[in-house]
Amino acid sequence: MGTPTVEIRRMVVLGAGGDLAARLLLPGLAGLLQLGELPEGFELVGVDRPDWDDAAFKKHVHDSVAEHGDPEARKAAAALAAVCGFVQGDAGDPAALTAALARGDGPAVIYLALPPPVFAAAITAIGQAGLPADSAIVIEKPF
Repeated sequence: MGTPTVEIRRMVVLGAGGDLAARLLLPGLAGLLQLGELPEGFELVGVDRPDWDDAAFKKHVHDSVAEHGDPEARKAAAALAAVCGFVQGDAGDPAALTAALARGDGPAVIYLALPPPVFAAAITAIGQAGLPADSAIVIEKPF
């Protein structure tokens, strides 16, 4: 009898308007969506400083995938944009993280698409906001 696995159906991306997200993460997610590798009901919530609403972020997602994605990922640009939402705020602000986590239920993957000097403030804010059980934090940077 193994440990039950929990399917995480949502991702919160801190720094969602930045270069790392636009060039790598968003096209990668679109590619996974196109291949059927994201769970049914997947949701993506971006958190960043620009004064965007959901519609502006959806456009950013679509345009980023269209520009940087491979041909297969580009086919899913509109589908990925359709499952996105946005919370305006700083990655170090617990209120922004709380608002982003309130946009869905269950565990979440919190992805830090941030420069390394911001990690400590972001992780502190995540701790103050509180993560749902079985959530995970992803840091994609060399140390």
